[in-house]
Amino acid sequence: MDNKKIRRYTLDEKICAIRMYESGCSSIAVSRKLGYTESKIRYWINQYRYNGVAGLERSFFLHHSADFKKTVVEDILGNLLSFDSAAIKYGISPTSASRWTRIVVAEGYDGLNQLKKQGRPRKDMGRAKKKNPQTDIEKLQDEIFHLKAENAYLKKLRALVEQRIARESGKLSKPSRN
Repeated sequence: MDNKKIRRYTLDEKICAIRMYESGCSSIAVSRKLGYTESKIRYWINQYRYNGVAGLERSFFLHHSADFKKTVVEDILGNLLSFDSAAIKYGISPTSASRWTRIVVAEGYDGLNQLKKQGRPRKDMGRAKKKNPQTDIEKLQDEIFHLKAENAYLKKLRALVEQRIARESGKLSKPSRN
């Protein structure tokens, strides 16, 4: 898996690029001067033309309804809109438009209704959650488990104490300090 860090652009960086474009530089020249991709520059220009400065501001994650997603995908497939054009028109990211279209092509419009959790699943920390035993048998089994654990602990403790006493009395050699 590629460990690319996602670059977030500030509003000032976007406005600077648009001002350079409006002053007569081509999108290629702007991209070379600022070190951004040309497609990113063109996307910002189109966002600015369609929505003004508000279109350049970073939008935060929103949950869109299945009907909204269906409308976007129908517009993309029906009018042959590019993902960038649909993103600007509907105020979403091009990635969302692409993902929704891919889902519809593969699974149909019903695929948009399914909620899928994104991201890494929660990590199992190896310890079972405590649950209260319901029956007498479960309570007794739980008590046996705890008594066995306590017994094993006490045996280990006794062995360590005996080992320490033997070492202090000189019967056992001292451990090395390496």
